[in-house]
Amino acid sequence: MDATPILFVPLIAATWMFGLALFSYISHIFLTIVEDTGNGSDQPVMREYRTFKSYVNDGFGWSEDVYTDWLWKFFYLAYIAGIWFAPSVMIGRAVSDDPWWRVAVAAILFWLSFPFGVTSSLASSSRWNPFWLPLVRLMVHRPVATFAFYLFTLPLVALMGTTFNLLFVNASKLAFMWVLLLSPVTTVAFFLYARLLGRYAFVLNCARSELYKEPEPEPERKPRKRKPKPAPEPDRMTQWSNPTEEHDQHPVNAQPADLPPIVTPDDEALTGYNVDFSGAPVVEEAPKPRGKVHTFDGEEDASPIPLNAEDDRNEPTVPRSALRRMLEAPPEREIALYMKHRQSEPDNPYGVDLVVRMLNSQTIAVGIVMTIGLAIFACLHRALEGLRPPV
Repeated sequence: MDATPILFVPLIAATWMFGLALFSYISHIFLTIVEDTGNGSDQPVMREYRTFKSYVNDGFGWSEDVYTDWLWKFFYLAYIAGIWFAPSVMIGRAVSDDPWWRVAVAAILFWLSFPFGVTSSLASSSRWNPFWLPLVRLMVHRPVATFAFYLFTLPLVALMGTTFNLLFVNASKLAFMWVLLLSPVTTVAFFLYARLLGRYAFVLNCARSELYKEPEPEPERKPRKRKPKPAPEPDRMTQWSNPTEEHDQHPVNAQPADLPPIVTPDDEALTGYNVDFSGAPVVEEAPKPRGKVHTFDGEEDASPIPLNAEDDRNEPTVPRSALRRMLEAPPEREIALYMKHRQSEPDNPYGVDLVVRMLNSQTIAVGIVMTIGLAIFACLHRALEGLRPPV
């Protein structure tokens, strides 16, 4: 009895489940890097006063969401990529019958259109909008940055396409040892591409603030000063003047008992308390006797229970200590997000700081997990190729 079909079916199910989890995690990494770089929070607030260690350790805002919160990111990126990938393949098929020319044309068109789709999604009012027409004007307004972005991403896209083809498409042409070597290469190229795309989105956002400036609010007009009207002569009985006219003079010795009472529909006529204008000293009332405190069985003392028992401890709890440390020294990313004036456009948006900002422990750990996941998925794919039944 041939055991190949028995092993092939569970292995293909495990490969699908692992692939869904892996690419959801990769989509989460891609969006985190692009959004944190695109909103300018990756740039230091005071670059000249920072040490190299603090500059490196301030990484991206990796969220601690559960795996199920990453699934929509995978379908979101698949939606954006599929909208631009399908026309690229159709145009490549229409251009030539040669398979190499088809692949080349489709790859070039996808390399040009995918960044436009992602930046359109980030710039428009809806995340699911892959074509925001005003973005073309922003790209024309930054021709040098646009040309530099496509120039720097061309070798990265070619490298990722080649490694993806060797790892997953033509798996039989690559030995197992090359899987361990190409997986970290794919991860590094992926991280650099996400950083470049995020910085390009930040440049376009700066151009947007220049082109679409909000109109300055008109200065408020100061009201004209009106001459105060003289107050009428008050009534000698009630010391109140005519209530229909406005004036600043108030009664001096009028008592509420002399005024007409207030009649309400639910209660009787109400009058206020009279005021003693003679200046006699206030008679202090004797203190009321203190109420008796009743104790119950099992109570050690009758002391009141504090509202926050943690204040009476010698050592605060760990969450309060961590919150106090974060408030005393907030990370640069949080400072950049809550600054009144956002970060300005850098002189060299594709400088060395793109790589330096990724050299922190959290980003390296995320890259190692992605590399291991790619290697495992490639090995599962090779196992499926070996167990595939002949057609």
